[in-house]
Amino acid sequence: MNYYSLPLENIIFEIISRKQKLDEKELTEELNKMNIFASKSEIYNALMKLEFYEKITVFSQRDTKIIMIRQ
Repeated sequence: MNYYSLPLENIIFEIISRKQKLDEKELTEELNKMNIFASKSEIYNALMKLEFYEKITVFSQRDTKIIMIRQ
């Protein structure tokens, strides 16, 4: 388990807010640029929280997930 200055969902939401739409691979790359190396389960957990609070929408497309800010 990693520890960050902010909860992972806050960091992820900030990234998605800047980009408006990105896929799972792009999200992981953006996190890695920030020296945040989260596991897939940690990322999925954060995405589920954001989706539950209606901040984002996640679509499955083929073998990846598309993440968008909820309008």
